Amino acid sequence: MPRLTNPGHEGLQVQKVSREGLAEQVVEQLQALVVDRHLRSGDRLPGERELCEQFGVSRTVIREASRILAQRGIVTIEPGRGTFVSLPDQTNIALAIELYARAHHIPLQRVVQVRQALEPEIARIAAEHATAEQVERLARCIDIMDHTLDDPAAYNAADQEFHSILAEATGNELFTALTGVIVNLAQQTRRAMFGVEGAPFRGQEYHKLVLQRIRERDGAGAGQAMRQHLQQVDRDVAAAEEFPVPA
Repeated sequence: MPRLTNPGHEGLQVQKVSREGLAEQVVEQLQALVVDRHLRSGDRLPGERELCEQFGVSRTVIREASRILAQRGIVTIEPGRGTFVSLPDQTNIALAIELYARAHHIPLQRVVQVRQALEPEIARIAAEHATAEQVERLARCIDIMDHTLDDPAAYNAADQEFHSILAEATGNELFTALTGVIVNLAQQTRRAMFGVEGAPFRGQEYHKLVLQRIRERDGAGAGQAMRQHLQQVDRDVAAAEEFPVPA
């Protein structure tokens, strides 16, 4: 079996590919090397000529495979320097999904629906695992929101931070990544709600209730408070769509 060689990672095994779907086969093997951590973020892939020899394919196939990997965010192609492993981070994932939602004109209430499926469980787990430092940060976010009820940008930034800290407090990296996506998608709902009378005040009451339940280590109570908060958000988003406000 041929061995893919590059500086710092000698002798990685790859297989010559069959004639059908050549580029995708190359992609699958290189992607597997990244997933299995044989290739790490920042590693430079071998040059085109060596990859052609190792996989038994043409330069056209290697270039197409590199293009696919770049589209997936697995590599970055730097002209004149080479192709480097570059795993997608939370920011890139969030921006990609936000673009998808906007391009497909997904209604704001669909975003709320996703939040309703995810965030009550995040709040429940956060109540069981949040550190004293995380609880203090949540309290600071609420304090900021209390003082910026007439400043949508500042209020929304603190609101987003509040929900991000809850995800962090679960200790589950996937919750953190998913919340990063939700935070981006929810920006429009937060802006819209400022056009609905009393919406920020109502949101604050539920934020405070969530924090109280977390301080009490009441997971079920925190989850229920978050569920009620998102039901309130759903109603306010419906009102905002009935009487739309500028984005």
